[in-house]
Amino acid sequence: MNVVTIIISLAMAQYLLHLPILTLVALMLVATSMGVLQSILMIIVDLKRPKLNWDSEYAVAKQNLNLVFPMLLAMINILILVGAVALLENINVYMGLTILAILYIIATVMINRYLYKRQNELADKILM
Repeated sequence: MNVVTIIISLAMAQYLLHLPILTLVALMLVATSMGVLQSILMIIVDLKRPKLNWDSEYAVAKQNLNLVFPMLLAMINILILVGAVALLENINVYMGLTILAILYIIATVMINRYLYKRQNELADKILM
């Protein structure tokens, strides 16, 4: 689902701003790496804080505090991007996007390793 949103956003950016194809590809790489990282982090949140006993369908959607975490992560991503723009303003746009993509990919690999190392421990919370 993240990829569909990314494609729609980039298509709108292309239509409105007429960005070069290389810029769109670089933005796609950064956005996709951010989306993958967010998905893995949300899996970890759901595994660490499973909410499996519900009284109604209403409770599933309205009383699940795990739904706050994607918003917090989005705010953190915005802060990271604003900080990156401030820190990397004097370098080439493509170099800045490459640095961001590499940082997100490294974070994804590290979080993925954590997930695989602790998968049994995390899964035990669901079974209890």
